[in-house]
Amino acid sequence: ALWCWDLRTGQLTWSDEMFARLGLNPRPQPTITQWQRLLHPEDRVELGDTDLAAIDAGEGWHLVFRAIPPDGALRYLHAWCEVVRDEDGTPSVVIGATMDVTEQEQTLAALRANREEFRLAFDEAPHGMAMLELISPDPDDPPVTAESIADRHEHPPRVSVVRINRAMATLVGLDS
Repeated sequence: ALWCWDLRTGQLTWSDEMFARLGLNPRPQPTITQWQRLLHPEDRVELGDTDLAAIDAGEGWHLVFRAIPPDGALRYLHAWCEVVRDEDGTPSVVIGATMDVTEQEQTLAALRANREEFRLAFDEAPHGMAMLELISPDPDDPPVTAESIADRHEHPPRVSVVRINRAMATLVGLDS
């Protein structure tokens, strides 16, 4: 989805895809105030500050932010822009592109939540647990697997402790 902001007139121009991203009819073109109303309240200030800093510096930016279209479905948008200067060197136009990254952001949030659940379950387990990494002494060897350990009599893998839980630390006397 493409967009353009004429800094001299304040006029926003959106492609049909930009309207579609936000579930809006493709005409008329929005005003800056209408655009700001679509932004998540917690992201309005940051996006506004980023816009102003980019215009002042005459440089582009890229940012992930949230928008709430009229249907109320929270959307994560990743936008990039460049500031175009006129012949006097004054910033005159900001041109940009926006991509909907809602699905990716939701997936990342789920992964973070799962990682935290695993960390808590691992750390608080009543039985001693350790995460180990098996490292082959020969970088040309295939990755070490449980099945391949028995075949490595001459060059056994090196074992590296990645993490132990509290119960294991107590078991081996590392809890102090």
